[in-house]
Amino acid sequence: MRSFPQGNVAAYVRMEAIVVESTAGVFSRAWHVLSANWILIIPGIVAGVAGGVVRSVLGPHYVISPDGSVTAIGGGFFLREIALLIQFVLFVASVTYTTGMAGAAWRAGTTTLADGTVAFERDAGKVIVALIGLVVLGLVAIFLSIFTFGLAMLAFIFFVVYTFPAAVIGEIPGLEAIRESVRVAQNRASSTLIMIVLIAVIGIIVGIVTSALHVVPFLGPIIGGLISGAASAYFTLVVAGEYLQLKASGA
Repeated sequence: MRSFPQGNVAAYVRMEAIVVESTAGVFSRAWHVLSANWILIIPGIVAGVAGGVVRSVLGPHYVISPDGSVTAIGGGFFLREIALLIQFVLFVASVTYTTGMAGAAWRAGTTTLADGTVAFERDAGKVIVALIGLVVLGLVAIFLSIFTFGLAMLAFIFFVVYTFPAAVIGEIPGLEAIRESVRVAQNRASSTLIMIVLIAVIGIIVGIVTSALHVVPFLGPIIGGLISGAASAYFTLVVAGEYLQLKASGA
């Protein structure tokens, strides 16, 4: 908990109100930026569709026999490993493209896929190293969550939330980007916590809506996919915008 001198409670409350207003402003401005740059949703949608195709082609197919038993056909170990590798590359490309485009959109007010291409060519290696580090730390957090009732995983999310903006927008090397995220989150704990809570609430609402749409034949999943892609791009914009704002304030 943040400490403050006795008698300065009013100043502390005003400071916290400014933090809330500032973070809420990022959410509002991020929506305006996304509304002017819907192309931001393209990398995520393309990666999602391509990943689905890879799973369909290389994954196992299930056949129901006349006696009711289910048999898996195809999808051997080698094919599964290839599928995982392709999906990993697609994820890295999606994250790097979208984050690079988000940084350009915040700075210039507009972005194109060319901004994503520049980011991918320049920063994909940083993202891969950072992602490997995050996987290792995430596994440790999952293990510790058994003894901390999930608090370790919540702490993990809190401290690493700025990793990809640090790697792509800040152009900081992979593992150093994780340390940069931890440092920024520590220095601006209130802003970071508010941002994560708001993203979680919006994410839950989006999840409910998209799940409901899946019962609508044909168009439901398509519309749900577009909403999910827009939400993913929006969250990337929010985190990137918060990162840029906190860095500008000296975090």
